Amino acid sequence: MKYMHLVWTALLRRKIRTGLTLLAISAALLLFGLLGSVSNALTQSADSVADAHRLITFAHPGGSSELPISLEGQIRRVPGVIAVTFKHSLFGIYQGNPDNQVGAFAIPKNYFTVFPEYHCSSQELRTFDDMQTGAIVGERLAARFHLKVGDAIPIEAPGYKKRDGTDIWTFNVTCIDHAQPKNYENVILFHWGYFNLSRAERTRGVGNYIETISNPLNAAEIATSIDSLSVNSDHQTKTQSPSALAAAAVSQTVNLSLLTQALMGAAVFMLLMVTANATSQSVRERISEFAILKTIGFSGMSLVAIIVAETALLFLVGGVIGLTLSWILGIEILKLLQDFVESLIGSAGRMETVGLWIRGLGLAVLIGVCV
Repeated sequence: MKYMHLVWTALLRRKIRTGLTLLAISAALLLFGLLGSVSNALTQSADSVADAHRLITFAHPGGSSELPISLEGQIRRVPGVIAVTFKHSLFGIYQGNPDNQVGAFAIPKNYFTVFPEYHCSSQELRTFDDMQTGAIVGERLAARFHLKVGDAIPIEAPGYKKRDGTDIWTFNVTCIDHAQPKNYENVILFHWGYFNLSRAERTRGVGNYIETISNPLNAAEIATSIDSLSVNSDHQTKTQSPSALAAAAVSQTVNLSLLTQALMGAAVFMLLMVTANATSQSVRERISEFAILKTIGFSGMSLVAIIVAETALLFLVGGVIGLTLSWILGIEILKLLQDFVESLIGSAGRMETVGLWIRGLGLAVLIGVCV
């Protein structure tokens, strides 16, 4: 009984150690999967096929904050440009509440030829065209402020004075827009003509131009041609693709690639240390068992193969558990990040399940073999 007690204690100790090792592996692969999912959501280009055929031209940093309206015709004549439109941003607050930040864009009539993502009926668009103060409001914004067609929207914009000396811009809802991607539903679209005639500064400048191009493969060449139109002027431009702007926005927020790699590296290092110690201790405790196996004919390489297979299997099982949990939790995390992601890149990223599983399980087995 005394020896049986010692045997059971040793087996229990080994099972506990194996369980803790499995828990550490699962936790590390869970972290790997979650970080990979979030990084993928924030860094992948989630642009639509239409966006692949678009370029955005804005004022070069350090120059004029606006671009002349006369530039539109010059851009239209650039080879490879199919259509061009523009917009000017107006930011303010709704109902005098600083928490009710609202973004609005003054747009020309041809805006929807470049942006077919906005969906209003023909009748609603006719009403919008006929009403000087008409506005198209995104569904999310309308839901946030409980707006409906026919409502008046007073926007207080201190940075955009009107000719009458006030800074209250009033719009009338003519359409509740259902757009794709969803971040388009967080803004108000109103008439460029109304904005240009009403603002105190008679500059006739626009915020940026958006071009539809014939071939995305020629985007760099077309962008260079557009920027060459304003070389050595007081309104030099910078033309980029939407994905390049999205990448710049993300990189300005945080260096996600470096952060993700650092955290993953730390997790892998800790995993290696924990499991290496546990595995080596397990091997030391079973020296007598290995001696018996050698006595009955197992070679040294066979014993090494058994140990490697045992450790790799342990890592593989832990990897499956951790990656499964990361997939389940990652979906919920991406839902929480939805608004933030869409504010940066226009559309939240998808779960890269297959790619993460292959990399994660491969990493788990590799570390198991190394240990």
